[in-house]
Amino acid sequence: TAASATTAAAAVAVAAAAVRSKRRSLPTRAVLGAARGRWMPPRFALGGGLRSNWQRGAATATAAYLEPSADFVDLVDGPTAPSLAVDPRERFLLLMENPPLRTVEDLSREELKLAGIRFEPRRLLPSLAGGYTKLTLRPLFGPDGQPLSVENAPTRVVEGPSAGSKLRSVVWRPSGDGFIFVALPPGGSGDQGGFGEPELWFASFDPQASGAAAEEPIVAERVVEATGRPLRLNSIRGSPARWHPDGRRLLLSVEPWEASSAHDAAAPPAAGPGVPPLQVPSGPSVQASPSCRFPRALCPWPSCAQQQVSTPGEKAPVRTYQDLLKSPEDEDLYERYTTVQWLFLDLETRRATRIGRPDMYRAGIFSPDGAFMLVSTTRRPFSYAVPDGRFARDLEVWALPKLGDLGEGSDEGTDAVRERWPLASLPVRDQIPTPQDAVEDMPRDFSWREDRPHTLSFVEALDNGDPRNPPSPEGFRDQVFWLEGPPYSMDVRLRGPRTQMRYSGMSTCRDGTRLLSEWRWKDRRTRTWVLPAGAVVEADGEPPSDRWLLYDRSMEDRYDSPGSFQMVVDPETRQPFLMQRPSDKALLLVGSGASPRGLRPFVDVLSLEKAQELSLASEGAAPSASSTTSRLWRCVAAPSSPGDPAEDPEREVGRELVPEEHRQIKFESVAGMLGGDGTGRDLRMLVWREAQDEPPNLFLRSLEKGAESEVAITAFEHPQPALRDVRKQLVKYKRSDGVELNAELYLPPGYDKDRDGRLPCLMWAYPREFKSADAAGQISSSPYSFVRGSWSRPTFWLLRGYAILDDPKMPIVGEGEAEPNDTFIEQLRLNAQAAVDCVVDQLGVVDRDRICIGGHSYGAYMTAHLLAHTDLFRAGICRSGAYNRTLTPFGFQSEERTYWEATETYTTMSPFLYAKQLAEKQAPLLLIHGQEDPNPGTFPMQSERFFQALKGHGAVSKLVLLPKERHGYLARESILHVLHEQEQWLEAHNTPRT
Repeated sequence: TAASATTAAAAVAVAAAAVRSKRRSLPTRAVLGAARGRWMPPRFALGGGLRSNWQRGAATATAAYLEPSADFVDLVDGPTAPSLAVDPRERFLLLMENPPLRTVEDLSREELKLAGIRFEPRRLLPSLAGGYTKLTLRPLFGPDGQPLSVENAPTRVVEGPSAGSKLRSVVWRPSGDGFIFVALPPGGSGDQGGFGEPELWFASFDPQASGAAAEEPIVAERVVEATGRPLRLNSIRGSPARWHPDGRRLLLSVEPWEASSAHDAAAPPAAGPGVPPLQVPSGPSVQASPSCRFPRALCPWPSCAQQQVSTPGEKAPVRTYQDLLKSPEDEDLYERYTTVQWLFLDLETRRATRIGRPDMYRAGIFSPDGAFMLVSTTRRPFSYAVPDGRFARDLEVWALPKLGDLGEGSDEGTDAVRERWPLASLPVRDQIPTPQDAVEDMPRDFSWREDRPHTLSFVEALDNGDPRNPPSPEGFRDQVFWLEGPPYSMDVRLRGPRTQMRYSGMSTCRDGTRLLSEWRWKDRRTRTWVLPAGAVVEADGEPPSDRWLLYDRSMEDRYDSPGSFQMVVDPETRQPFLMQRPSDKALLLVGSGASPRGLRPFVDVLSLEKAQELSLASEGAAPSASSTTSRLWRCVAAPSSPGDPAEDPEREVGRELVPEEHRQIKFESVAGMLGGDGTGRDLRMLVWREAQDEPPNLFLRSLEKGAESEVAITAFEHPQPALRDVRKQLVKYKRSDGVELNAELYLPPGYDKDRDGRLPCLMWAYPREFKSADAAGQISSSPYSFVRGSWSRPTFWLLRGYAILDDPKMPIVGEGEAEPNDTFIEQLRLNAQAAVDCVVDQLGVVDRDRICIGGHSYGAYMTAHLLAHTDLFRAGICRSGAYNRTLTPFGFQSEERTYWEATETYTTMSPFLYAKQLAEKQAPLLLIHGQEDPNPGTFPMQSERFFQALKGHGAVSKLVLLPKERHGYLARESILHVLHEQEQWLEAHNTPRT
């Protein structure tokens, strides 16, 4: 437009005048970049602007968010596929259309940050609560029971809420003939982001509808209590409505009626201390070195004036958390907003019944028969050292009112709970030891047994929760207990199984057979035991003699992974059971199928009888995973590259290799299993199918022998045509010490090695710790998966002629008693050198003198180290990283030792201490961080202080702080500005060395 042309011309004129006068009140590069780029539309240019303090001259620049080149913007704004949900009876598919990216205005709604919870106080919603824009229902099967393809399936749009509403918290009715959801109608005040109070809606339909009725819109109705009382939903802890197993009653979390009445009669309940006014920023805070001054520090550390004091002698090692309580005022606000009233709402009569009195309820879990509820409630005193998830809490069992009793507890001050049994008052969990498999020294993991009407299960540690302590005299670390009731009492409990490692869970078959899992972090070991039905209660503390070992393996070994047991939710009790094949009750497992050729997902069936025979034949040792299963299905993707090792026929369907002519250049993965024992339906699976240039689409496939069939369920089109001709390949290489590595190499559309020569390269990586060198080099990707550009990954730069090496493996290995991080920097060098040598020498597609490296979070931390300790990279991009390990003194990532136990390691692993070294090398570093990052360990101060150190030594660096953003960035303005900064940084610094 003429206006934009005039603005651009004026910007260029200002820049030219500044250069002529040699007074750089605005940096020439920034102004020219803004002129040739695209300014944000006026509706995004809000607030006081983006501030940059430049070293030469005292003026401060104020500007709006900037965008990258237009092709990058188009990729960011490309369409997204809908989310999908199958109903409990496995007859219908609900398609939920996802909204476009949030805006910075969305992120600027009023917000409270209390005890690690961020929420909107006026609407009682989690902060940044999203929502779908449209709900569409389609049947999976026709009246004849045969699957319906995407061309033949009728669709029904859900109507009812106001146009433009956000739809969230969708929960299917157990009977599968309806669902509830929360609607945020448009038209709220500005501080609510243009949306009003949450409303509860119920959409029901006739599953047997056919003909024209099967295509009519589903008109949802708003759920309103019959007496007209206001029901202000409280979603701070999650969905505000849950189905009772009877499918007629809803358990609602609402603001107590007294507070709700005050809300209607006077000011909003959030008015008062602690609620910030709406402040919508117009851009990030940007400083650059060596040509800028660092602004006033914005220290996020909480005030210590009200910190609680530990009891002398008690150790309370906790990692660094944000948004903690800091004052008595915070405590009062936390209690006020987490206090809810539970109601039972009968959908037929619309009568609401009080369940309990207003309190700080955390969770209410129905027993399988629906007669009881396990209730968890937060209790004072609160902690200033740990977040809400570790606060003190009370556990009780409540006897719920029967269906005919609903409505009797509606009067003020009444309570329809028939009886209560207190179980435990658990203190603040601030003394959990630092090892990864440490737990609290108190009862934990309370839940209902799936195979009993109302039997509780819980676990207690026998080693005080610390794996460094010796186990019990009999060699056990955890004990499972059961409570039969009513009545319920911790003094009357049955002993369940014990574990020699840390208990990790139990799964149940419908006949009562149970799978018990345990694990140990130190050697990454996991075991699974089979407890036959009727043999799970121990006598005098002794383990049952007929338990037998099914799996004993390394958690790191992807190639030997048996997959995950599939679960099916009983539609009547809403309890999960192990899925079994109808014909022989064999268990079903789904795995990623990692192999030296890449991922080839699979579906296996496991016969417990056969597995038990093999276990007994091997004198109690666990049989190999492949010997106990038969393969039902496996992705038939082509070999990852010529010359790969031959595949094992034992891992193929029918134990026969797939003929090469039957392989396809596509990738398939299991989205879910349908049917199985107890459902009366054939065994089927939903499978995603994709290729490099074909987006994932869903297919429904029968797995019944002799009745194999397949229909297409979706037909999504390519969302980013500009990337359609990108080439992707899986590359393999070795470190100089022999550790095998791999990565995904992307080449630009139309690239010809002989014609185009060597390319600049952007690598994007993330280091991980391993206890096994063999496991560190295993392949966990497929060369045939869809190439979708994501702003958070480096693939956009394929449109700039870059070669992209995505996820080059950066393993940090510590075998045996060695700790991985004790040789972190040495191994990081080996990994990076091997990756560079691969693309430069082995493949010959990259210019060694034009390689940049980047990463997010721990990847940003890695990037700073690589620029400090190698000369392999021209520049680095660090997003939301941590750079000073002394500020995370009680562990980080997988590091279990504290700073005082491994001082040298913590010190050596702190890039902050190499700021002078980075300056001397003139290694350019771009630091980007969200100003509201709540992630433990990556406080925004980490980037601020690192930049200050770099600037103080004259390093080439730039710091971009994104207002309102967290650990991952959400607002469209922020995302586009990040791409702009990265685009400019690579253009300026990824040039041949001089």
